[in-house]
Formats: sequence, C-alpha cells, structure tokens
Amino acid sequence: VTADDITGFDRYVDQEGLVGFRQLREEIDPAVEAELYLETMLDPEAGIKEIKKYVRKEHGVKYSTREIGDYLSEMDSNGEFLDIELDAIAIETLFTNQGANQGNVSGGS
Repeated sequence: VTADDITGFDRYVDQEGLVGFRQLREEIDPAVEAELYLETMLDPEAGIKEIKKYVRKEHGVKYSTREIGDYLSEMDSNGEFLDIELDAIAIETLFTNQGANQGNVSGGS
C-alpha cells in the first residue's frame, strides 16, 4: 500500500467531468460558493456532501462523492479557489478551527 493508494492522487481525473464541474462553479452565487468552500475546509467530508446535494438540487447534476473530491483536489492544486472571498466571520471561524486542530495534533502537554 502506497500513500497514493490512500490519497487517490494517482487516479486519473475525468477531464470532461472536471470541465462541467468548473462550469457549474461559474454559475454559483459567490456567497453560496464561499459557504460551501468554508464547509469543505472545516470538514471535507461534510462539505463534499453539501456540494453534492447543492448541485443535484440546483443544477440537476449528479456527481459521486469521489468525483467531487477528485475535482476539488485538482482545482485546489491549480490554485482555482484563491478568488473566493470569505467574510470576516468565515475567516475567523476558519482560523479558530485550524488553531483548535493544531492544538489537537500536537497533543498538548
């Protein structure tokens, strides 16, 4: 078992599906996109589920959890989420959560 088996980074990302996913992103209201982004940053599994529900409900498109994860990973590695604007509360929530996670990782003495 390699690291790629666990992360899935060696998998081929369906480029046609990725193009369609990017197109959907262009159609999403920026406030909704920021909310989905924040959710995914705080809890990737829950965030992907929310994205899955949103695109199915609002756009009638069904993606698997794996497809969404692959597309998000590919887009993130390309720096495609740098343009998302988070409000002050979202930024504070993100940093507070990251600080709490870092405290848990270090084990706290």
